[in-house]
Amino acid sequence: MALNNGKVSVLTLLDLSAAFDTIDHSIMTARLEATFGITGSALSWFESYLSDRIQTVVVNGISSESTVLQFGVPQGSVLGPVLFVLYMNPLFNLVKQYPIDHHAFADDNQLYKDSEIDQIDTTVSEMEDCVVAVKAWMTANKLQLNDSKTESMLVRSQYRSFPENSLPSSIHVGDSDVNFVSSVTNLGVTFDHFLNLSQHVQNIRTIAYSNVRKISYIRHYLTPQAAQTLACSLVLSRIDYCNSLFYGCDQKLVESLQKVQNSAAKLIYRSKKFDHVTPLLRSLHWLPVSARIRYKHACICFSAKFEDGPKYLKELLVTYDNPSDYNLRSRADSRKLETLERACLLLEIARLLLRLPLSGVLSLPPFAILLLRTLSAVPLKRTFFANPCKLSLPSL
Repeated sequence: MALNNGKVSVLTLLDLSAAFDTIDHSIMTARLEATFGITGSALSWFESYLSDRIQTVVVNGISSESTVLQFGVPQGSVLGPVLFVLYMNPLFNLVKQYPIDHHAFADDNQLYKDSEIDQIDTTVSEMEDCVVAVKAWMTANKLQLNDSKTESMLVRSQYRSFPENSLPSSIHVGDSDVNFVSSVTNLGVTFDHFLNLSQHVQNIRTIAYSNVRKISYIRHYLTPQAAQTLACSLVLSRIDYCNSLFYGCDQKLVESLQKVQNSAAKLIYRSKKFDHVTPLLRSLHWLPVSARIRYKHACICFSAKFEDGPKYLKELLVTYDNPSDYNLRSRADSRKLETLERACLLLEIARLLLRLPLSGVLSLPPFAILLLRTLSAVPLKRTFFANPCKLSLPSL
């Protein structure tokens, strides 16, 4: 990452207004045919799916007159998000014409670029040029970029100080000057310009504790199984969402999330405040938070390396074949010295993989079962943080 090299990253989060509702049906069908080669009956199916859709508003049992929808795809449907991604496909090729990196998830689009501090003004200018091109493309394709709600942030290391006034204060987006913010929320994850997740953890704790309290109001009406189902749906789902980002963060943040999980476990069994929680977690077959983070990381790494994972994750994983049964120093040159961020990210995962009997494991489900059994045997108080060092993953 750029932070490890003392660089600054310019991050811009593009905001689209009613993105799914503004897709032009004629452009959509033309793009399916010209870009993706969908013709004949298959194209007719898509045309039939998009055309003659109607909308009605019901208030207090009274329905309005129906209106034919000439634009948009159903956001909550199976096809809706897929069609939106296909509709946005030319945008990715457009961004590649600029020295800017791009990530997208449905209608959430992020532009970013790393920069040396003495070149930050040039990088911001390149970002502005890219945003101008993106806005023009969106306008031509009946999409609306919301200039005022688009956010931008300068991501940098908290351990490096920068000269006063060396960093720009804003970036020009369309008709607006967008000030660089100190924190953003992207795909439900809040982080600041130092990539600190303390505010995100606090948000999780607030919502999760609120849900624990709500469950407690009706706990005496519930069976333990029903209470566990509610806890998994309303509490653990919050803890597990994007929890791979917690790897390497302040252990106090992980411990604070562990307290949330403990409170949910005690609620299920109606235990007292100072009762020991470890037997409860084992009885529920719940991994502690630190182990859940390792579990998520290992599954992501396995899927990225041996299944259809993203290219940028595959490039982080380097395998080596050791023809000998002995790990001798003479064979150390066959290993690749990983960069700081790779080592921080993957060191513990490599240790986990080395402990698993991976012979014949060719897909994620059996790997996940093996991993779950291994992590369940790890003592709950064992920390998962480690210092970066040389790292390679064993080949399967």
